[in-house]
Amino acid sequence: NAGEAFEEKTALNIPAFAAEDGYEEAASRGTAMHTAMEHLDFAEAYDSIQSGNGMEYLDKFIGEMTDRGVISAEQESLISKDNILKFFGTELGRRAAEASKAKRLRKEAPFNVMSRVDGVEVMVQGVIDCYFEEDDGLVLFDYKTNYIDRRDPNRSIEKIKDIYRGQLELYKDALEQITGKKVKEVYLHLFGAGESVKI
Repeated sequence: NAGEAFEEKTALNIPAFAAEDGYEEAASRGTAMHTAMEHLDFAEAYDSIQSGNGMEYLDKFIGEMTDRGVISAEQESLISKDNILKFFGTELGRRAAEASKAKRLRKEAPFNVMSRVDGVEVMVQGVIDCYFEEDDGLVLFDYKTNYIDRRDPNRSIEKIKDIYRGQLELYKDALEQITGKKVKEVYLHLFGAGESVKI
Protein backbone atom coordinates (compact mmCIF):
# COMPACT_ATOMS: atom_id res chain seq x y z
CA ASN A 1 0.00 0.00 0.00
CA ALA A 2 0.97 3.67 -0.22
CA GLY A 3 2.04 3.86 3.43
CA GLU A 4 4.40 0.93 3.07
CA ALA A 5 5.80 2.36 -0.16
CA PHE A 6 6.43 5.67 1.59
CA GLU A 7 8.17 3.97 4.51
CA GLU A 8 10.30 1.92 2.12
CA LYS A 9 11.29 5.03 0.14
CA THR A 10 12.09 6.92 3.35
CA ALA A 11 14.18 4.05 4.69
CA LEU A 12 16.19 3.99 1.47
CA ASN A 13 17.10 7.64 2.02
CA ILE A 14 18.82 6.87 5.32
CA PRO A 15 22.45 6.07 4.55
CA ALA A 16 23.31 2.49 5.53
CA PHE A 17 26.10 3.64 7.86
CA ALA A 18 23.66 5.86 9.80
CA ALA A 19 21.27 2.96 10.31
CA GLU A 20 24.14 0.70 11.42
CA ASP A 21 25.49 3.24 13.88
CA GLY A 22 22.08 3.74 15.47
CA TYR A 23 20.11 6.29 13.51
CA GLU A 24 18.49 7.90 16.55
CA GLU A 25 21.80 8.48 18.31
CA ALA A 26 23.36 9.80 15.09
CA ALA A 27 20.40 12.17 14.60
CA SER A 28 20.63 13.37 18.23
CA ARG A 29 24.35 14.04 17.84
CA GLY A 30 23.70 15.97 14.63
CA THR A 31 20.99 18.07 16.29
CA ALA A 32 23.20 18.85 19.30
CA MET A 33 26.14 19.91 17.12
CA HIS A 34 23.90 22.05 14.88
CA THR A 35 22.40 23.77 17.94
CA ALA A 36 25.85 24.54 19.34
CA MET A 37 27.04 25.97 16.02
CA GLU A 38 23.83 27.98 15.59
CA HIS A 39 24.29 29.76 18.94
CA LEU A 40 28.08 30.05 18.90
CA ASP A 41 29.58 33.48 18.21
CA PHE A 42 32.05 32.53 15.48
CA ALA A 43 34.22 35.63 15.90
CA GLU A 44 34.53 35.17 19.68
CA ALA A 45 35.15 31.44 19.39
CA TYR A 46 37.83 31.92 16.73
CA ASP A 47 39.63 34.62 18.74
CA SER A 48 39.53 32.45 21.88
CA ILE A 49 41.02 29.53 19.98
CA GLN A 50 43.73 31.73 18.47
CA SER A 51 44.68 32.94 21.95
CA GLY A 52 44.91 29.35 23.25
CA ASN A 53 41.72 29.47 25.34
CA GLY A 54 39.42 27.67 22.91
CA MET A 55 38.48 24.69 25.08
CA GLU A 56 37.82 26.85 28.14
CA TYR A 57 35.65 29.14 26.03
CA LEU A 58 33.63 26.22 24.64
CA ASP A 59 33.25 24.60 28.10
CA LYS A 60 31.79 27.86 29.44
CA PHE A 61 29.64 28.55 26.38
CA ILE A 62 28.12 25.06 26.16
CA GLY A 63 27.64 24.93 29.95
CA GLU A 64 25.70 28.20 29.77
CA MET A 65 23.55 26.80 26.93
CA THR A 66 22.63 23.88 29.19
CA ASP A 67 21.95 26.18 32.17
CA ARG A 68 19.61 28.32 30.03
CA GLY A 69 17.73 25.23 28.80
CA VAL A 70 18.78 25.71 25.16
CA ILE A 71 20.07 22.14 25.23
CA SER A 72 19.62 19.25 27.66
CA ALA A 73 22.42 17.66 29.69
CA GLU A 74 22.12 14.64 27.38
CA GLN A 75 22.58 16.85 24.32
CA GLU A 76 25.55 18.56 25.97
CA SER A 77 27.25 15.16 26.28
CA LEU A 78 26.85 14.62 22.50
CA ILE A 79 28.62 17.86 21.51
CA SER A 80 32.21 17.29 20.44
CA LYS A 81 34.16 20.38 21.47
CA ASP A 82 37.25 18.93 19.76
CA ASN A 83 35.35 18.86 16.46
CA ILE A 84 34.25 22.47 16.91
CA LEU A 85 37.87 23.47 17.58
CA LYS A 86 38.90 21.64 14.40
CA PHE A 87 36.29 23.54 12.39
CA PHE A 88 37.88 26.86 13.35
CA GLY A 89 41.25 25.42 12.39
CA THR A 90 40.10 25.05 8.78
CA GLU A 91 40.32 27.76 6.13
CA LEU A 92 36.51 27.76 5.94
CA GLY A 93 36.25 28.28 9.71
CA ARG A 94 38.68 31.20 9.56
CA ARG A 95 36.76 32.83 6.70
CA ALA A 96 33.42 32.32 8.46
CA ALA A 97 34.84 33.95 11.62
CA GLU A 98 36.11 36.91 9.58
CA ALA A 99 32.67 37.28 7.98
CA SER A 100 31.08 37.12 11.45
CA LYS A 101 33.29 39.99 12.62
CA ALA A 102 32.14 42.01 9.59
CA LYS A 103 28.46 41.13 10.26
CA ARG A 104 28.30 39.28 6.93
CA LEU A 105 27.47 35.80 8.26
CA ARG A 106 24.01 34.26 8.56
CA LYS A 107 23.11 30.97 10.27
CA GLU A 108 20.03 28.72 10.20
CA ALA A 109 18.45 30.66 7.34
CA PRO A 110 15.04 29.23 6.33
CA PHE A 111 13.92 29.42 2.71
CA ASN A 112 10.84 28.64 0.67
CA VAL A 113 11.26 28.88 -3.12
CA MET A 114 9.90 27.41 -6.35
CA SER A 115 12.42 25.20 -8.13
CA ARG A 116 12.46 22.84 -11.10
CA VAL A 117 13.19 19.26 -10.00
CA ASP A 118 13.21 16.53 -12.65
CA GLY A 119 11.38 18.89 -15.02
CA VAL A 120 8.59 19.72 -12.57
CA GLU A 121 8.08 23.02 -10.69
CA VAL A 122 7.99 22.24 -6.97
CA MET A 123 8.07 24.22 -3.73
CA VAL A 124 11.39 23.61 -1.98
CA GLN A 125 11.67 24.37 1.72
CA GLY A 126 14.73 24.05 3.87
CA VAL A 127 17.12 25.64 6.31
CA ILE A 128 20.63 26.64 5.28
CA ASP A 129 23.07 25.90 8.11
CA CYS A 130 25.34 28.82 7.33
CA TYR A 131 26.41 31.23 4.62
CA PHE A 132 28.53 34.34 4.48
CA GLU A 133 29.37 37.07 2.05
CA GLU A 134 32.78 38.01 0.73
CA ASP A 135 33.48 40.80 -1.75
CA ASP A 136 33.10 38.51 -4.78
CA GLY A 137 30.12 36.40 -3.73
CA LEU A 138 28.47 34.13 -1.18
CA VAL A 139 29.89 31.00 0.45
CA LEU A 140 27.36 28.37 1.53
CA PHE A 141 28.09 25.45 3.82
CA ASP A 142 26.36 22.68 5.66
CA TYR A 143 27.55 20.70 8.70
CA LYS A 144 27.45 16.91 8.77
CA THR A 145 28.27 14.59 11.66
CA ASN A 146 28.40 11.36 9.63
CA TYR A 147 30.93 8.75 10.63
CA ILE A 148 33.84 8.73 8.16
CA ASP A 149 36.01 5.71 7.36
CA ARG A 150 38.39 6.31 4.46
CA ARG A 151 38.92 2.55 3.99
CA ASP A 152 35.21 1.83 3.48
CA PRO A 153 33.75 3.14 0.17
CA ASN A 154 30.30 3.42 1.81
CA ARG A 155 31.65 5.67 4.58
CA SER A 156 34.15 7.66 2.55
CA ILE A 157 34.22 11.42 2.07
CA GLU A 158 33.38 10.92 -1.63
CA LYS A 159 30.29 8.89 -0.70
CA ILE A 160 29.14 11.59 1.73
CA LYS A 161 29.63 14.24 -0.98
CA ASP A 162 27.55 12.15 -3.40
CA ILE A 163 24.74 11.74 -0.84
CA TYR A 164 24.42 15.47 -0.11
CA ARG A 165 25.39 17.03 -3.47
CA GLY A 166 21.75 17.30 -4.66
CA GLN A 167 20.59 18.90 -1.41
CA LEU A 168 23.35 21.51 -1.54
CA GLU A 169 22.69 22.31 -5.20
CA LEU A 170 19.05 23.04 -4.27
CA TYR A 171 20.24 25.21 -1.36
CA LYS A 172 22.63 27.08 -3.67
CA ASP A 173 19.87 27.79 -6.20
CA ALA A 174 17.51 28.90 -3.42
CA LEU A 175 20.08 31.23 -1.86
CA GLU A 176 20.81 32.84 -5.23
CA GLN A 177 17.07 33.34 -5.83
CA ILE A 178 16.52 34.88 -2.39
CA THR A 179 19.54 37.17 -2.30
CA GLY A 180 20.03 37.92 -6.00
CA LYS A 181 23.74 37.28 -5.39
CA LYS A 182 26.04 34.60 -6.78
CA VAL A 183 27.03 31.67 -4.58
CA LYS A 184 30.69 31.24 -5.51
CA GLU A 185 31.52 28.26 -3.28
CA VAL A 186 29.63 25.41 -1.60
CA TYR A 187 31.11 23.20 1.14
CA LEU A 188 30.25 20.35 3.45
CA HIS A 189 32.00 20.59 6.79
CA LEU A 190 32.46 17.00 7.96
CA PHE A 191 32.86 17.00 11.74
CA GLY A 192 33.73 13.28 11.63
CA ALA A 193 36.77 13.97 9.45
CA GLY A 194 37.61 17.45 10.74
CA GLU A 195 37.56 18.69 7.15
CA SER A 196 35.65 21.10 4.95
CA VAL A 197 35.18 19.66 1.47
CA LYS A 198 34.14 21.61 -1.60
CA ILE A 199 31.08 20.45 -3.55
